[in-house]
Amino acid sequence: MGDTSNTGLAEVFAAGGDAITVGGESFDVKPANLGQIARALKSGSVLFSLWKAEQEKAKANGRKPELLGLIINYPDHTLNTVAALTGKPREWLDGLQLDEAAALAIRLFEVNLDFFTNRLPMLMEQFSARIEQMEKTIKAGSGASSA
Repeated sequence: MGDTSNTGLAEVFAAGGDAITVGGESFDVKPANLGQIARALKSGSVLFSLWKAEQEKAKANGRKPELLGLIINYPDHTLNTVAALTGKPREWLDGLQLDEAAALAIRLFEVNLDFFTNRLPMLMEQFSARIEQMEKTIKAGSGASSA
């Protein structure tokens, strides 16, 4: 994808592709790896939860969800998540033009949305259920008296 400095968001997304150039640097936008996810969990989980709520609200009101509004209303969460997913320092991201930062954030969110909104909550539920089962097993074992 080309440099976004002279284009609007519509042109950036119409071009498609997995790469985006912002702030003079090209990013290969792909699903986050384990290290990126670990760094993005705090801010990213908040954003993706808000996004899921926005999707449900939009569906109930018969409109399309608005990711750009979410990004604008939660800039710190957005920029911290983008920093974690790109490995770029927050200060570098703070220096981007709004359209460039929004284009990068939207691309990263699109690619990682399923993980944060569907797969991660499901994994956390499975993990919690497993821990709960282990606790029951431990309690049952310690409750048995040996004579």
